[in-house]
Amino acid sequence: MNQCKVSIIVPVYNAENTLNRCVDSILQQTVTDWELLLINDGSTDKSGEICDNYAQKNSRIRVFHKENGGVSSARNLGLDYVRGEWITFVDADDELKEDYLAKLIFSVQGGNVDLVIAGYDMIDSSKKICKSTSNLSNVPKFIDVNSAIRLVYRFEYYPCFVWSKLYKCSIIKLNKLSFNNTIYYSEDRLFIVKYLCACRNLIYYTTQSVYKYYIRNNSAMTSLVSNFNYKSVTGFYATLLMFSALKNKGVTKDVIFYAWEDIID
Repeated sequence: MNQCKVSIIVPVYNAENTLNRCVDSILQQTVTDWELLLINDGSTDKSGEICDNYAQKNSRIRVFHKENGGVSSARNLGLDYVRGEWITFVDADDELKEDYLAKLIFSVQGGNVDLVIAGYDMIDSSKKICKSTSNLSNVPKFIDVNSAIRLVYRFEYYPCFVWSKLYKCSIIKLNKLSFNNTIYYSEDRLFIVKYLCACRNLIYYTTQSVYKYYIRNNSAMTSLVSNFNYKSVTGFYATLLMFSALKNKGVTKDVIFYAWEDIID
């Protein structure tokens, strides 16, 4: 098994219109010590064919085809096959800045870092930046686990997307962490909270933007705003699971209060 520095997991479902942009941004990274796992989650368009074409041209790209089971099941399949020391997630309709991997990897040099949390740009339908964490006056810094969890519950910019972060593979494997397939809202935040509860070292945090997130009208959160979806109830279950994980972790009282308040909200 050939190991590498970073494994990049991209779940793919009917993304033929954006997949090239996503994969090309990965191929253009200034750091080359990576592998890309494209998880075709039962796409009915040409996404699977596009994935296979990339894999035929680049040995660092591996493709896995599966029946449709949702983004969590796709990410979990990727986690089963990663070879990297570190793991990062990318959505098939988003894009990386060319120094994405370079900046994330630089942040963990010297050891004693279990997670990197970086910033992002939000791109609207006209392909303009409508929001960016880079506008925040924040100096990159090392924070402890409790401080990182506070960010999950108290922050101007939502930092709980699973992407734009660097996770240590050994922590995920040792603690058997995975995404909950029964949750459709807040599944990212639940994974991050469980991961933070397993961390023992520092977290590197920066608002510097390295990721381009494209707002889509058919996203889970957007559809919830426009029309009630029964799957949104699973978001409440996610808050309960997060509270339970934090209570078992024995975090500070203010963090427990935030989690409890989240349940009430």
